[in-house]
Amino acid sequence: HLQSQCNGWRRPIKFKCDDPNDIERQIDSCAIKIDYRFRNEDLKFDPNITLKCFDPMPPSRYRDYMGNILQRKRIESTYFHRPTNQNRNKSKECIWSAGEEFQSRTRQLMIQKYEYYQFCDECMGTENELP
Repeated sequence: HLQSQCNGWRRPIKFKCDDPNDIERQIDSCAIKIDYRFRNEDLKFDPNITLKCFDPMPPSRYRDYMGNILQRKRIESTYFHRPTNQNRNKSKECIWSAGEEFQSRTRQLMIQKYEYYQFCDECMGTENELP
């Protein structure tokens, strides 16, 4: 998710793994208004909302779950892909080969700083995680 955010800018940001003291600044530079898109306080006052969490891969689990809840479109059309990010080459993204300690520190910082990741961390493995 972080690497997708780094790639989401008009000019993609290259996340660098050579300075463990610079992880937080780099996370902040990539995070695309994540605090504006998800805030726990906006959801606390509505008893009719039950948040679920899921691992996005494979996407069929989410589709299967929501397929029983959402209505189908009255007029369906053929899906047309609209690319928003530039293509990524994961083999050139250092985070995947940076080692467990660096990856763990990055995850910890994201969970500490952003409510979205706090929610995911607390929800995964509970009854609210989609099967």
